[in-house]
Amino acid sequence: MPGTHHQKGDTLTTPDLPNHQPATEASEPTPAAAQAPTPETATTPTTETAAAPVGHQPVTASTETPNVPAQPARKPLNKTLLIGAASFVIGALLGIAGTAATINTINDSNAKAAAEAAAKAEADKPHVLKAAATKCGITTKTGASLGDNDTSLALDGKGDEDSYGLSMTDITCVMDAIKVPDYIRAEMNKTRALDGTQRESWGNINATWSYHPNTGFNLGLSEKQ
Repeated sequence: MPGTHHQKGDTLTTPDLPNHQPATEASEPTPAAAQAPTPETATTPTTETAAAPVGHQPVTASTETPNVPAQPARKPLNKTLLIGAASFVIGALLGIAGTAATINTINDSNAKAAAEAAAKAEADKPHVLKAAATKCGITTKTGASLGDNDTSLALDGKGDEDSYGLSMTDITCVMDAIKVPDYIRAEMNKTRALDGTQRESWGNINATWSYHPNTGFNLGLSEKQ
């Protein structure tokens, strides 16, 4: 009978119990149990010691985290190189300053020499007013006067009431020698007594003049400085 178990001498009827076997007999694995994978014992992650660079302490890293290498220590700068570089820079700056000072000295010397040469040339150059007076032969005549180191010339023409003075011929000779422009000559010719003193300049010459019948034509000339 299914579900019954017989022992010697006694008859024991037990209800049908699925998948149960007497305790005295070894149980056979069921198909489901035979196919179920055997669980593996959980393992604890192990740690590995990463190889550290020479001269550094080893770094312990977990297999579950990235291995970050330690930063190498910075080497101290070579003091000899720093001192040498600083000396080079200072020397270069001193050299530049010395060169600039030398150039300035040369420029100053050249400027001074040029100024002295210009002054000498001016001193040696015959003044146009003295040259004109000499050319016209009036340096010793009454009414002609050189002044200011021969850079000015006063011409006093003879008027109706004057007992002395230069003639208009003498004055015109000087005007020709110093090349008075025609437009200024025209101004001089039409000057009246009531016009007072007139002024004009050309080239290197300044001129003032006046006219009155009693005192004549008076002309003052000066060289520009």
